[in-house]
Amino acid sequence: MKKDRLALAISLLGLGSILFLAIQALLLIQRFQLERNRFTFFSQQYVASAFFQAATDYPKLARFVEELRENRQARTDTGFIRDRLRSILADYAFTGERIRERYARDQMAADFHSAIMISDFILSPGARTASTVIQGNRPQDELLLFGDLEGFTREEMNSTFFLTNSSYYIQIKVYIRHVRPTKFLLGRITGFLAISSITMLIVLTIFSFTVLTLLRQKKITEVRRDFVTHVSHELKTPLGTTSVALSLIREKIGETAPPELREPIEVIHRQIQRLNLLVQRTLEIIATERSAPALKLARQAAHPLLKTIFQDFAFRTREHRVSTTLNLDAGNDVVILDEFQFTTAVQNILDNAVKYSPTQPRVELTTSSDRQQLTISLTDNGIGIKKRDQKRIFEQFVRLPADPSLDAKGLGLGLFFSSSIIKAHGGRIICRSKWGQGSTFQVILPLAETGDG
Repeated sequence: MKKDRLALAISLLGLGSILFLAIQALLLIQRFQLERNRFTFFSQQYVASAFFQAATDYPKLARFVEELRENRQARTDTGFIRDRLRSILADYAFTGERIRERYARDQMAADFHSAIMISDFILSPGARTASTVIQGNRPQDELLLFGDLEGFTREEMNSTFFLTNSSYYIQIKVYIRHVRPTKFLLGRITGFLAISSITMLIVLTIFSFTVLTLLRQKKITEVRRDFVTHVSHELKTPLGTTSVALSLIREKIGETAPPELREPIEVIHRQIQRLNLLVQRTLEIIATERSAPALKLARQAAHPLLKTIFQDFAFRTREHRVSTTLNLDAGNDVVILDEFQFTTAVQNILDNAVKYSPTQPRVELTTSSDRQQLTISLTDNGIGIKKRDQKRIFEQFVRLPADPSLDAKGLGLGLFFSSSIIKAHGGRIICRSKWGQGSTFQVILPLAETGDG
């Protein structure tokens, strides 16, 4: 993976994770705010219900108002006013207890401090002679009647109520300060909070694991590239020496050598050339950091190339006693292909035919053609492939279980490379097989049109 792609992948992954975490945090904040608003709404309802349950001694209140109207000095004595109002509104002292009872009935374990205050007390026998007894523009100016709340501000939750008639106007405020309200509200959304926290932790874990995996994969890729580059360079020297030595042998022997000696020498010569080309292609791939080298296409007849590939295969597998059959029956075999890559694709399929076959393998190569395509069929008598596995065999690093007695070692890359190469040629590979009855691989290539090349 290139550095810029790796950085882009990590950046996008990080951005996505941050966006997801931000959305989760926003949802959590909104849920908390919703729960707080809901709690405030119901709390104010409970306060109103508790307040209106209290009884007011209205006749006694009316007599007290008349007393204040006639006594100017009494109207300035807040202690006297507090004592009388406490007596008249004595039932309001139980407001806090009634709210607690309602909380308990609704299973709301919320503790609080409360205060009942006189905010405004105005005598109003008429607009001209109205007299203000108490006017609390600030919380500290209001007159405390009942409760244990001290040092409060306007930020406390409060509800306002009125006692009024043609003679007086009394504004009463009930203040509520909940003890550790944030802890209480978080407890109300414990399930949502737990799910959000676990989700965010999972996302962070996945992000960290993915980034570490990408970085580790990058390091492995660099080590692999360096190793392949080093080995390829080291192979060039002995291959060059071997090629020169083989050329000298071919010159010395010439046409005088018997056929049984000339044939293996020619096979060795072709394979050395192929190995040299493989090393060169490998170095090109590493240098350009491509997943596969560019195809070097040329117009040519497939039959001569297939005959050479099959002859080399037969020679290479003599020790396995492979029975080979070659039927080149296609009427038109002219295609556009990369000889090196095409040879690799066919050889991989042939090698698998021997690898997954019993003690006496049989391999048959046949060709056929129609107006548009050339079909190369490679049939073996191996163990076969189950139907559910026939598509998977062309995937990278997929190796199907085989009989332990078979020499079926490998990395699961041969058929993957073959499929990739044939697809790059505009063709396809089809597998037809039954378990225990061998397999047929059909390589289908488009025929060259007249004038191509």
